Amino acid sequence: GAGLFCYAGELASMARDRADRQRLASAPLLVVDDLGEDYSDEKGWLASFVDTLMTRRHDNDRLTVITTNLTRQQLSERYSQRVIDRLAAGDFVALVGESLRTGRK
Repeated sequence: GAGLFCYAGELASMARDRADRQRLASAPLLVVDDLGEDYSDEKGWLASFVDTLMTRRHDNDRLTVITTNLTRQQLSERYSQRVIDRLAAGDFVALVGESLRTGRK
């Protein structure tokens, strides 16, 4: 199967559709762009979905690439420790420099 790319802001709508949830969980490669820019609800529903998604992908040896503007500390404040552990099981690569969008560091 092919890899899947999605913007983090699309996760909430994709999480509501069974077929999309299955595609997110089973794609050989999932790229989630701008994690942390997704919709955050007070009940933590989306954070719980991200937790479940990352756990399923990790347990089934599926490759996942995450881009984010958040630091490790900010990620840990937003998502469960299990999500952070799953992400930390791979490589963390910090890209430092000027923003291509704004020209600011």
